[in-house]
Amino acid sequence: MKDIMQNHNWYTLYIPSDELIPNDYNKIKLWQELSITLLKSFVDKLYNYEKSDFYKDKLETMILDSSHPSFINEYNFQVKKDEERIIEKLKGLREKVRTKDFTENFEINRNFEALYSAIHLYQPLIYIEGNQYKEVVKVHPVALNKGERDFVEDLKMYFDETPDFFEGKQLYLLRNLSRKGIGFFEANGNFYPDFILWLVIDEKQYISFIDPKGLRQIQGFEDPKIQLHKTIKTTIQAGVGDPDIELNSFIISNTSYYELTYWKGQESISDFNSNHVLFQKEQKNDYISVLMRKSINEF
Repeated sequence: MKDIMQNHNWYTLYIPSDELIPNDYNKIKLWQELSITLLKSFVDKLYNYEKSDFYKDKLETMILDSSHPSFINEYNFQVKKDEERIIEKLKGLREKVRTKDFTENFEINRNFEALYSAIHLYQPLIYIEGNQYKEVVKVHPVALNKGERDFVEDLKMYFDETPDFFEGKQLYLLRNLSRKGIGFFEANGNFYPDFILWLVIDEKQYISFIDPKGLRQIQGFEDPKIQLHKTIKTTIQAGVGDPDIELNSFIISNTSYYELTYWKGQESISDFNSNHVLFQKEQKNDYISVLMRKSINEF
């Protein structure tokens, strides 16, 4: 363990430098907590690496059907009794879904809605902004956050407004549940991208794993969640062995490009795009188009 801790290549410690000066016996507790946390992270990374290496030549394709945990049969809402308007709205939503009259977005309350998307494999998707209803409503499975909701809406708009691109193609979207959906061992602590997107052209399936997320906790292109766009090609797709399936991975950043001042170097938006990182804000009008064309290797 001492050798692992003395090798600084695998972690970056963000702490005031004077906290590491051995001038106070009381600091030992802090150092112990830091060491335990780092060693746990090291074991987790090593385990995921070895697990990925073990499975890489044991991959096989299978049909993803409605029995998969990512297909949601029902939502469970727990609502405070005095929130009568929300309760009535949820009852109205339940009736619309039951009678198959759910064909457009349904507002339950401010920043709380049920999203309709014809390309999504089940209806509806529930969106709640931030912690606005934390003390009022609990929902299972967990609701979409704003970045996820914006991606669904942007994808819907692109699909509706570019019929020429989708001529002769089929498009399907599925929200991928954390821990129960499809995960990747390469990324820290396992990585379950929020969405799976299928673009089908004739017999060819272009399958993209898409994760709308903030980049404030990611320090550079070497992060495993970003590098997945490479490892999914070199390791996973190579093990699938089916020429009619092509895999891709994308990060959709809801952090503005101009907020990433702490990243090393002066990477341009084009550099991020080359690493399959797209920006929801700066590229609002074209990031879905970039994603689609990259997924089928048009550029």
